[in-house]
Amino acid sequence: MNVIEILDTFEEILERSAKLPLTRGKAMIDADHLSELCGDMRRNLPIEIKQAKHIVMDRSQIIEDANKEADMIISKAQERASKLVSAEEVYKTARIEAEDIRKTAEREGVELKRAASEYAGRVITSTTESLAKAMAVVKEAGTAIKNRK
Repeated sequence: MNVIEILDTFEEILERSAKLPLTRGKAMIDADHLSELCGDMRRNLPIEIKQAKHIVMDRSQIIEDANKEADMIISKAQERASKLVSAEEVYKTARIEAEDIRKTAEREGVELKRAASEYAGRVITSTTESLAKAMAVVKEAGTAIKNRK
């Protein structure tokens, strides 16, 4: 069952429940059944909600990994440049190449960080929207239940 079907079942249970006399709309319900439905609802929440937790936790790791990769590329470029320092002409060429590699690595590192942040932002936005929709459904159900009194 999806979340909407579960909420429909909640309403159905409330509609069919035995009303208690002189209590202004209070009714007897099967608490075990409602508890079971709550568990079903938790298990059927949109996958984006579950993924959001992981993405928020992974975002820092993605950025950290991007920094490490950028540092490693820069380090390799500097190491390579150091090995090419045997002659003046080779040295100049190596220096220029190392600088190009360093700049490329820095650009790629910045781009990787930006892309990771954008991705995390999109997923968080999507998850926020899904949560808002789910909350609206739950509020609607709550309002419907209150209005039935």
